[in-house]
Amino acid sequence: MNQQLSSLAFAGNAMPASDRLAELVRMTQQSKEVTKQSSASDTDENVYRQMRELTGSARPENSDVPYPLTKEEALVFVESKLKITSAETLVADDRLKFLELVVEKVKKFIPFTNMIHHLSKPMWEIDMDTLKDWMLSGKGGVCWMINPVIKALLECFGYKAYNIPGYLPWGGISDIHICTIVEDAAYPGSRHLVDPGTQRDFAAVALDFGAESPENRFHHTTMKFFREGDKVTLCSQIKVAKPDDRYVIFDSSGNPWKRLLTYVLSERRNWHPYYRIVQDQIRKIILAGGQHDPPFNGLVFYAYLPGEETVIHILAFHDRIVENRYYRDGTTRKSNLSKAALLQFLSDRFPQYSGKELSDVFQICPFY
Repeated sequence: MNQQLSSLAFAGNAMPASDRLAELVRMTQQSKEVTKQSSASDTDENVYRQMRELTGSARPENSDVPYPLTKEEALVFVESKLKITSAETLVADDRLKFLELVVEKVKKFIPFTNMIHHLSKPMWEIDMDTLKDWMLSGKGGVCWMINPVIKALLECFGYKAYNIPGYLPWGGISDIHICTIVEDAAYPGSRHLVDPGTQRDFAAVALDFGAESPENRFHHTTMKFFREGDKVTLCSQIKVAKPDDRYVIFDSSGNPWKRLLTYVLSERRNWHPYYRIVQDQIRKIILAGGQHDPPFNGLVFYAYLPGEETVIHILAFHDRIVENRYYRDGTTRKSNLSKAALLQFLSDRFPQYSGKELSDVFQICPFY
């Protein structure tokens, strides 16, 4: 399979991107019984290497692919979906405040969800207009859908921004996540980490701290960042931990913090939509049927309830649908839902999704 993939990747770009990706997915699907024998990390390494060869999107010498967002579209999105008025005046008055407001409102109004992964059309057949419409209509998405749009939006308002990669503590593969660095928002030379496209709730974070950041209270969670060389790691506060737990960092006072996500500050990533589409699709095929968490074998939905300060986090996988509700005072509520109850809940509370889209998700998503 590796030889086949390499031949396809280096055959040049004469074949349309969607055709090359469809062929790559087909090859992967044919070989999934072989690849399933490999460890998850070996499989990921192979997939990500092939993705880099296919698209070149992670190669620093390539130019960034501009996201096709106009200033007019950015203004409409900010006002109608993020509920921010007089955007240009806000930018002129206080660039940092506007940046912080955009991140806050994206988390509040735009769901983090992998619903689009489970529509009737294969991921590699979804065109750019569909991806863009999905975001601008407030339906949300995962990191590679949300964060590039926010980067483009900020650029429309004159901000300097670029993408960087991140990885989960148990993975170590730096292309599993994509987020944004914004420069000069507070003062010349300042840098802020902006990551509304994640299942975490935090603001634009100033990167001017040393070994560890101050504690930050973001909605229901207390968080802190730790610097390790060219990386910073987002951690949540925990009460106790074993001294040898590799997923834990101890702060300067000896308090334990759980690793959530590590960002690689020194690596810029050029955004490429097809790179992210095929990355998700191939991993979904390879891991299909295994005991893996969303977004590869189920549904994930993280959002504020409309008109409330309550965060909901729904995970549907392994024949279970679990809803967690988080409140600002730190209390939580966990419950199990039926498929019918979840469908009714999403239909009632999140009208941006059509009946057809919800029907596709619930018919195709392999979770129940």
